[in-house]
Formats: sequence, structure tokens, C-alpha cells
Amino acid sequence: MRCTQMFSIPLVILVPSAYGRMLLRLANTVKERSDIHLQIFAAGNDWPLEKVKEMTEAGIYKGFKPFEQLKSDFQQADAFLTVMSFEKAEEPFMKTSFTTKWLDYVPYGKPVFVWAPDYSTAYQFAHQHRAGIAVSEDDPVALVKAMIDAASNLETWQAACGGARKAAETVLNAEKIHTLFVDRVNHVCRQSQDTPNIDDLKELAR
Repeated sequence: MRCTQMFSIPLVILVPSAYGRMLLRLANTVKERSDIHLQIFAAGNDWPLEKVKEMTEAGIYKGFKPFEQLKSDFQQADAFLTVMSFEKAEEPFMKTSFTTKWLDYVPYGKPVFVWAPDYSTAYQFAHQHRAGIAVSEDDPVALVKAMIDAASNLETWQAACGGARKAAETVLNAEKIHTLFVDRVNHVCRQSQDTPNIDDLKELAR
């Protein structure tokens, strides 16, 4: 069995508007629990001041920390969390954007929980590549249940660890993504160089 006591889940994100409301609901849900230690690292937030104080004192809201310093927190963590908004106004963005923090998480080979609507790129990516434990209910209680269930099931936990490691070695490998990006840029540049100058075309047409 995976440990049934406290496990730590750090979340690195900007916390404005839709995400802020979503994460505050989750923070309120886990604040009194002794088995989940949620940590939110953020460059900013729009929470009420009393909530910032409350969640800071609870050890949930950690404020900003440079990425290099976050690595020690990642090493100590048991799992990670990435989220995408369920709010209707955000739906087009959720369908076309991707949560890039996933690239920072998977090299640690630990479960990545994905709290996102089923139409989002994050949810679909998790299922397609088996790279995360996805929860598509807009309810923090459902997310907490998924966390506890996974932590209590060794097979589920190990499968999630394996999915993260595989993603880090393949589709989310930073070096491969960089190489692909450079290759595409070079390809576009070569195409641009091969395109006849418009003045040359006019001259040929005469």
C-alpha cells in the first residue's frame, strides 16, 4: 500500500481570476485534512487578503519562489497537481492551450493529478499518453477522493509514476521538444529563402 498518511502535492501557477477561484475552493477543502498537504507556489493571486493570510498560516499558500529553489520542493513532494478551468468563458482557451508546468513535473517520476474538464488539452493528453490521473468533475471533493484512492492503491500509484517517467523520456522530453522547435524554425527559414522574390516574378512575367 502507498502511504496512507500525509502526502505533499506542490502546485506552481499564477493565481488570477478563474484559476484563483478554483484553487481557493480546493484549498478550503483540504485545509483541515491531515492526509494531504497542498502547497501552492504562485507569482500572484487575487484572493481576499484574509484568505491569503489564512492559507499562508495553514502552510498551503507559499507565494513566489524562483524555479531553481523549487527543485528541492519537487524532490520532497509525493505528487504534483496541474489544473485547467471549468468556467464556460474559459472553454476556448482550455481547448487550445497546454499546461506547460507538466514539463517541470514529469522528470521527477511522480504521479501528476490533472483536475480539468474532459474537453481540455490537459485531460485529453493525460488519457492519450497515460501521463496523469485525470479528474473531470468540477468538484474539489472528487479530486481529493482521487488523490486518496491513488495513494491507497500501490498499483495505481506505480502506474502513475511510470506514466510520468515515460512522458519525460518521450513526448514531454525537453531536449526533444527543443530540437523539434529548432528544426521547424529552420524549415520555415529555408522555405522563406526558397520563395522567389516578388520583383523577380514580375520580371519573369513580362
